[in-house]
Amino acid sequence: MGSDSPAETKLRLAVIREGIPEPQINVEIFAGPVSLGTPDLSWAQWQVCLEHEGPSHRTPQQQERDIERSERRRDHGWVEIQTTARDLRSECHRAVDRISENMRRQGWTG
Repeated sequence: MGSDSPAETKLRLAVIREGIPEPQINVEIFAGPVSLGTPDLSWAQWQVCLEHEGPSHRTPQQQERDIERSERRRDHGWVEIQTTARDLRSECHRAVDRISENMRRQGWTG
């Protein structure tokens, strides 16, 4: 299964280039029997996931679904990082910094 967008691919490649473990791509995550959705990128070992918020996330209905999903993940111990086009600038450095910081908080020692 591959990325759903060029932005997700760019983020994934930037993460790997910077030495962060390769994420799973569009894999449904669970907390026991509870589905926490299918994040764009995820690191299950550290309970960190990423959602890239592109243009399709701007409708009120999608924003409501995104907020509910984020809260469900948080309630089950996951950290969700949200990125936008701004995070793709400068070889994704802003996103990579945010990902590595959150993964370290969750126990990654890289």
